[in-house]
Amino acid sequence: MPETNIEQFDPGVYLDDLIREMGMQDEDRVKLAGLKQAMFEALSRQLFQAAEDNIEPEVIDVIMEELADEEDPGYILRELMRSSPGVQIAMVMALDEFRENTLEAFNKLKI
Repeated sequence: MPETNIEQFDPGVYLDDLIREMGMQDEDRVKLAGLKQAMFEALSRQLFQAAEDNIEPEVIDVIMEELADEEDPGYILRELMRSSPGVQIAMVMALDEFRENTLEAFNKLKI
C-alpha cells in the first residue's frame, strides 16, 4: 500500500487500495459497495477516535463547527490531521492498524 499523504488523503481511495490488496476488486458491485461502506464506517470511527484522543475537545469543536456544512468526510479527516503533528502521527498509525487488522481478519475468514 502506498505511503499516506496527509494533504491528499481520501478514504475512498484508501479503501479501494485495501480492497485490491485483499483481492476483492472483482467482486459483485453490490457486494463491494456494502463492503466498502462497512469498512468506511469502521475506518472513520477509528480515525475520529485517534483525533479525539490527541486533540483538546475545544479544538475539535471549533474544527467541526467550521466544517458543519462540509459533506466530504475525507476533507474533515484531512482538517483534523492538519490540526497538529501529534494528530497526524496518531491518525497515520490508526490507518496502519486498520489495514493490518482488516487484512488479518480477511485472511482468517478466507481459510
